[in-house]
Order: sequence, then C-alpha cells, then structure tokens
Amino acid sequence: MEEGSSRNKENFEMFDVVQENNNEKAGVSADVTEPGRLRSYGDAVFATAATLLIVPVLEFNIKREETLKEALSRHVPKFLVFLGGHLVICSVWELQLVRQKIIGKTDDFLAILNLLSLVFVTFLPFGVRLASNYPDLHTSVSLNFLLLLEKVLELVMLKYASWKKLLSVEYQALDNVEIAKEKETFWYCVLFLFTLLMAWGSVHYMGYVTIALAIFIPYVIAFCRWLWKDSSNSLWKYWGCIERERMETLTDGALVIVGTILVIDFSTDNFPTESAIQKYGLWHCLTDKRYNFQTYLGTYLGVCIIWFTHHSVVRQFEKFTPILVIVNNFFLAFMACIPFLAKLVYNTNTADFITNSTSTLNSTMNHSIVGNPHTYLPTAVAFSSSIILIGSLTNIILLIASFCNIEQKDGKCCEIKCSKISSDKVYLILTAIVVPFLSLITMLVSLTSTSKVTVEWTFKGCMVVAPFVLFFLKCYFGCCRKGSSSSYEQILNADPVEPRSKDNANDDDAKDDHTKDDKEESSLTDRKSVTSYGSLSVRSTSQLNPIELRRIKNKV
Repeated sequence: MEEGSSRNKENFEMFDVVQENNNEKAGVSADVTEPGRLRSYGDAVFATAATLLIVPVLEFNIKREETLKEALSRHVPKFLVFLGGHLVICSVWELQLVRQKIIGKTDDFLAILNLLSLVFVTFLPFGVRLASNYPDLHTSVSLNFLLLLEKVLELVMLKYASWKKLLSVEYQALDNVEIAKEKETFWYCVLFLFTLLMAWGSVHYMGYVTIALAIFIPYVIAFCRWLWKDSSNSLWKYWGCIERERMETLTDGALVIVGTILVIDFSTDNFPTESAIQKYGLWHCLTDKRYNFQTYLGTYLGVCIIWFTHHSVVRQFEKFTPILVIVNNFFLAFMACIPFLAKLVYNTNTADFITNSTSTLNSTMNHSIVGNPHTYLPTAVAFSSSIILIGSLTNIILLIASFCNIEQKDGKCCEIKCSKISSDKVYLILTAIVVPFLSLITMLVSLTSTSKVTVEWTFKGCMVVAPFVLFFLKCYFGCCRKGSSSSYEQILNADPVEPRSKDNANDDDAKDDHTKDDKEESSLTDRKSVTSYGSLSVRSTSQLNPIELRRIKNKV
C-alpha cells in the first residue's frame, strides 16, 4: 500500500514537471504560482466578515421600567439575524472552497478577480443589517444582489482557469468524457442558482427564501453527493469535505477578532479626555477604567481557553464532513457572541458605580443600564453562561465524532466502529468538559441565587479556575504518558533475542513464514483504520506490539 501511494506521488510529481515543461514551451507567463497565500487571505476576509456581524448586536439598551429579561427578549430578532448572516457567509465560504479545489494554480489576473469577489463578501454584513432593520423596503434584494455578483465572478474565474489550463492536477487527470459530463452538470447547477437569485431576489419576501437556500445549498449538494456517488473520479468529491487546515484558518481568524474586539471599547469611545486628565490626573482616570480592563482581559482569557480546547479536539481530524462543518459553524456563531456577553455583564456589574461616580470621565459613557443592578447581574450571568455552555458543547460533539471510525466502501458509509478509550482520549474528554462544566455551575448558581456578590464571585472564580484546571490535567496526564514512554523505551532498548539452535531454527523459520502473511494483513488493516474518518493519522504506541517496536528500532 505504501509502495502504491509513493508511486502515485511520483506520478503526480512527474505530471507537474511535464506540465511545467509544457507551460514553458507554450510561453506561459512567470506569474503562475501556488494559491496558498491567496486562499489564506480569503479565509481571513470571510472570518472577519462573519465575526463583525456581532457589532450591531453590541448596541444593546434597556428602556425605563423594563427588566433585563424583557430587553433580551426584545433583542431576539437581532440575534437571529446575526446567526442567519453568519451561516450565509460560512456557506459562501464553503462554495468558494469548491472553486479553489478545482483551480490548482493562479496568476495575477486570477488573483485580481479573487480580490474583487472578496469585496462583495466584505459588504455582506452591511446587507444583512439592512435587510434585518428594514424588512418592508425590499432590502433583501441588496443581499441577494451581492451574492449574485460574487457568483458571477466565480463563473468568470472558472472559465478563465479552464482557458489558461490552471485547473488542478486531479481534475486534469480525468478523462475527456468525464470532464465534459462533470462540466455540464456543474454549469447546470450554477445556472440554476443564478436564475434562482435573479428571480426570487427581486420579489419581496422571497429574497429571504433565497437567503435560506444559500445557507443550505452546500449541505444539500453534499447529501446528493453521498446519495448518488458512483465513482471516486468525479467532480462531486470536491463538495462537502473540507481540509482541517482550512477550517483551522477560518476558526483562528474569527476567534482572534472575538478576543480583541473589545479593545475598541476603551481605546476610542471611553478614552480619557485631556480635560479629565488635567483635573483628576492620569492615574485616577486609568483607575476609573479598571472594569474595562478586567472585562477585556477576561474576554481574551476566555477566548484563549476555548481556542485551546477547540485546538485539542480539531487536531483529531484530517477532514471535516458536512455535518462537522455545520457543528463548527455553530461553534463560531456562539463564540462570536462573547464580546456582547462580556459587555452585558460589565454594564450590569458597574451600573451603580457609573451612576454614583463623580468623575467627569464617566459622563461620556453610555448609561444603557438603569435601575437596580443587583437584579440584573444574575440574569446577565445566566444568559452569558448558557450561550457559552451551548457553544462549548459543540467541542464535545466533535470529540465524540473523532472517536467513531466510519468505514467506507464505494463512497458510502458501511459501518461505524467506536475506538477504544486510551489515556490520551481521557485527557481530551476531560479537557473538552472543563468549559461546559464550569459554565453549567455558573448558570445554576446565577439561576438559584439572587445575591449579587455570590453570582459575581462564582462567575469570576470559574474564569480563574479554568486555566489552572487545564494546566493540572496536562501535568497529570503528562506524567502518566512519561511513565508509558519509559516502558516504550525499555521495549526499544531490550536485549536482542538469544541465538537459536540449529534444530529449532528450521521449525521457527517455518512458523515465521507461516505467520508473515497474517502479520502483513493485520498491519494493512491497521493502516486502513488509521486513514478512516475521524481517526488519528498516526497510531499511538500502545497499539504497537513488541515485534513492530523492534522493527522500528532496527530501522532507526
């Protein structure tokens, strides 16, 4: 199997060399390069556009004689718009991945077209907010028009890449009949989507149906691919599955913005004025902003903990299936609400401080919270903990999926087998449970207690305890793995087997020859299980027997 994979790799390398020679003979320009950096830039743009949808939600206010629960209920449409817009941008990103998988090389003109298509992506947050604030003024047409222009540019890029022979190696390896059939099917799908956007996008309220279709189209196509796939050499293999590196890039870009967006709060709006510094002094003005610093540091620390947990879970995958992509999209949507949750808890916790303070610095602050903060803080903490709890549960869902090995045959799922629980998996389970468990404790305390002090210190205590718990788990399981690694080294450094006598040599050789095929078959099945869905790319040392360990030692 390894020889076959190495032979395929050599064939692809030879194909690249032949393609480069043909390009040189054909006079292809030297600006043809790999699209790695362009793809990373596009992922960052999509992550930024999807995360900045939370900015309108940050404009939260409470009317007089209104409780916090009533205010949150009044802002539910804003949360739904944010969730829908986030899923729309993620769906557009997934459709863009299909085009990037088909196009293997890029030149300057193709890069310019790609950058132009990203311009319409950056306007999607504006179109989403316009459609949500003014639903009766045919504003959904603007959002559909942006999606339409982005798809038109994708068609131009695909046609240009086909004309300049910049398609991927796998796509060019297909037969001419298969390429013609796949192109015809692909263009029919794109033409249908184009007509749908033109017709429904211009009709009032039907534009929202088009937006909903834009969300679910990638998953419908992936389901059709799973249902009707006949051969592995098909264009449909480009739909649905996403490489782990691309998903990590999108997630990292979104979480970076989530963790640092609150720095704008005390860098622009609440920045100390020159008159306040001259009257009260710089130290007093900075002390007056201590709750802003605490809120920002707490938000950044929470995002770092969530990123670490997500990183530990995601590295168990090689590719993301459509179901896992949906789970990760919901994870990003709930995590993007963290700035709003932090600001909500900050306002409810400092409303009495802002009202009673005599500092002129606070006169410029937005007094969005009125009334008794002692009744608002438990509600705010309970709401924030529930959002974080739901978002962190997606990591547990991903972790459970990574423990299940789905054996495939002819492109369809045949059997789901759960792997054995090892110490590494116990560590991953405990790591993924830390954030949901602490969020659940905070939510229960805030729902059962009306004391502001109890809720506040429980909330802050859980935030401080979380990194120490993760550090303790790493130290504990690190020591356990150190012990197992020492036994592994003992096996590697074991003395060689004593020489056999001549009488027993022939019998032992016959037994070795008899069991050689069985060992090769078992190792082959182990390799197949390693490459199955949701499993690790390298087996752990606990799965290797002493004979294989000695082979490793001899090779070294």
